Amino acid sequence: MKSSQHVYLIDDDPSVLEALALSFTLEGYEVHAFSDCLTFLASFPVLHPAVIVLDMQMQSLNGLDVQVELLRTGNSAPIVFLSGQSYPPQIVSALKNGAFDFLFKPVDLDLLMLTAERAIALDETQQDFRSTAAELRARYARLTPREQDVCICLAQGLASKNIATHLGISSATVKIHKSRVFEKMSVHTSTELLKIFLLLNLLTPQGVDLRDTFKSSTAIFQNAH
Repeated sequence: MKSSQHVYLIDDDPSVLEALALSFTLEGYEVHAFSDCLTFLASFPVLHPAVIVLDMQMQSLNGLDVQVELLRTGNSAPIVFLSGQSYPPQIVSALKNGAFDFLFKPVDLDLLMLTAERAIALDETQQDFRSTAAELRARYARLTPREQDVCICLAQGLASKNIATHLGISSATVKIHKSRVFEKMSVHTSTELLKIFLLLNLLTPQGVDLRDTFKSSTAIFQNAH
């Protein structure tokens, strides 16, 4: 429902801000309007799902400055830039920094509404992904250190005997750890574990890069065949 979707408007032109706020309100969105970007930045956190409709040219900070600050503070809501006059380097910088879209004033309201709707849909997807990733990281964190070792090897596709050799434990012990790993991670196959590791970008909750471990495990796997 749009009433649970948030639109953040930042524009130092009162007439533009009022018109946009009214248009989005009539569409049923929860509107947060700011005539000053510093006031907006002080209003954190942004509520999700959301879109930020940001004017490029303002008196205090320009839109790029605001975007950089949002990135620094971990904002994840999509940004749609509005501009009456911008230069190609500004547009390029905005898009390279992850802006969802860049529209020019006077903006077509139908186009803006459609763009905002798409941006909010993207934010909903991103929030779902972050929620899923957080739950998977929590499951992984509940594994014991040895279970994490076995989990990594299982995700890489190693057989129990190869895991036992790699970790210096018995195959029977590997079997016990494997059962616990599958139970705690709520999976049924090693392929599902691999998908989880890929989803998490091969990082543990502690931020340890697992790629070197994966490489060594791959070498063992290849040598065993």
